[in-house]
Amino acid sequence: MLTDVAGGDGMPLPAWARPFAAQRRVRAAFVTSAVAMLGAVWPPDPASTSAGTTPMLLLTAAGDQLIDPAHTRALAGLYPHATVHAFDAGHLRSIKEEPDRYGGTVAEFIGVVGAVAG
Repeated sequence: MLTDVAGGDGMPLPAWARPFAAQRRVRAAFVTSAVAMLGAVWPPDPASTSAGTTPMLLLTAAGDQLIDPAHTRALAGLYPHATVHAFDAGHLRSIKEEPDRYGGTVAEFIGVVGAVAG
């Protein structure tokens, strides 16, 4: 996913910098640096972390130009308790363009998780 952000057309870079950012080695360096800054292992191992037992809601959008929805679905496939919901808008646009649907999706997930945990 981070590779898409680093090399995608949706990244807010000046036109002169886009060819540089699209190079595989530059994208790889970006991804490595981003994960290192977080002090994380990406993606988290479902067998040795709570990621394997934690309910997750991954939101994606059909029009997302930063993170390919297929990558979001593939990530969700690593985790047995992950749910993916797709909106029609672009990256993070559903918050503004579909606020009721967005909020309803999140509230429903929280309600289900709360009912299971409670």
